[in-house]
Amino acid sequence: MAIDRNRLEQEALRLLQRGQSERALERYLTLLRDKPRDLRVRQQVADLYLKVGQKSKAEQHLREIARFHKNSGKARAAIGVYKQILRIKPDDTALYGDLGECYQAAGFPKEALQSFQRVVGALSKYNPDKAVPYQERLIALQPGNLPVQVRLAELYEQANWAEKAQNEWRRLAREARRHGKLDDRARFLMKSLAVRDSEEITLEAAEAWVDIGEFDSALPLLQRATSTQPEDPRALTLLARTLTGLEARDKASQVWLLVARLHLAAGRAPERAEALAAALDTGARDPSLEAQVAQARLQAEREAMRLTERPWAEPGDDTAGDMVVRAGVYATYGLAEKARELLESEGSHSSVLAVQVALVEVRAALGDTEGALELLGQIAAPSAAARDDIRVRRLVLEGRPEAIDAPAEPTPDELLDDELLDDELLDDELLDDEATDPGPAEAPDPFEGLDDELLDDELLDDEPTGDAPEPPAPAVPDPEPAPDDDGLGSLFGGALDPIDDEPAASDDDGLAS
Repeated sequence: MAIDRNRLEQEALRLLQRGQSERALERYLTLLRDKPRDLRVRQQVADLYLKVGQKSKAEQHLREIARFHKNSGKARAAIGVYKQILRIKPDDTALYGDLGECYQAAGFPKEALQSFQRVVGALSKYNPDKAVPYQERLIALQPGNLPVQVRLAELYEQANWAEKAQNEWRRLAREARRHGKLDDRARFLMKSLAVRDSEEITLEAAEAWVDIGEFDSALPLLQRATSTQPEDPRALTLLARTLTGLEARDKASQVWLLVARLHLAAGRAPERAEALAAALDTGARDPSLEAQVAQARLQAEREAMRLTERPWAEPGDDTAGDMVVRAGVYATYGLAEKARELLESEGSHSSVLAVQVALVEVRAALGDTEGALELLGQIAAPSAAARDDIRVRRLVLEGRPEAIDAPAEPTPDELLDDELLDDELLDDELLDDEATDPGPAEAPDPFEGLDDELLDDELLDDEPTGDAPEPPAPAVPDPEPAPDDDGLGSLFGGALDPIDDEPAASDDDGLAS
């Protein structure tokens, strides 16, 4: 049944004029039950409850009003109601939190800050877990304020949230390093380590102490780390730096050499070169170290070499060149996949050298080593320098950088000199296996070519007298070739060089097999 709201409110007003607050309250309660969302009537009800001394009921209605304003985005209206409630319950911490949120939403950061600080101060001792959300709001209001962030990590510890506390201390250490506060970095990492043991954070803390020259603080951490990770290059590198800082140079050089061996086994040439150089600086006496350092640095340069950086692979100023430049920008900013799509797109000038080279390096950056090697094999080197660069890059991609200095195997075409295949120089009979005699070559007949008349009995006396002049000595044949000669040098005028490095046997004419 509908009620006459105007009549009831007129009655309530007349009762209030007569000082009959309780009877007036009854009329307003009837109106509120009819329309519970009538905030004006609810506010009147709360005021009358306060007037008649029923504070708890007044508080109940005021909370409803404040909650409605807050949820409706009317922060300014909610602020006045919360202040009214706090006059009833001045020690209600949660109310200060709600009030702070309304201050923040209404654009009053200073008042919000004060409200949140009061909440954190009240909750941190006995309910640190409940104080955490308000501390996070304080951080949002004061970005970059380090003490406020430190307080959050402390609250995590107080709440026994070990993982969150450790991660927060570690995050603070990273922030401190970013801002150049290296002392704070070391301190935060030690706090992170105190919350829960961690091998990784132990090394980070040791590194932090080494970076600021506190070698005495770093040494115990590194002794512990190397006892559990005796072949960890990072731990040993820090230990070597620490020993160097403590003037234990002999021990430091030994550790540096161990680090260099570990990097060599792992194929890390740049790190190996640095370790070897450090070993030299700390007094290592191995005379071969300088050569090893030079070799390691050279290998590091080769491993870091990219074909796109070589002069012979520079892009031109045409469309293909512009595309290569754009792909390089993508790759530089970590968008290698986008660079690959661009280079492999239709009409991408895949036959252009600069495009081929760029695509090799993009595929390598994406981890597609097989694809990069396949493309590498399709590149026609324009020069000897390009051929060498391609060979080096191939060996690096194959994981065989140690083979770079090995002599390149000759190709089948390089094994045979084109002159050896000249039909005019080689007689087919010389290549006939059946005609090949393994024995020594037969000496030439000294009388071959002489006129038969010279052999006439009438001209030549079988028994020449002592008075007759002696006939001229017959032509002496050329001496037999030396054992290391195949007998073909005089035949071809020295044009034929031995193919194999090993000398032929003395009884071989060089044509067998």
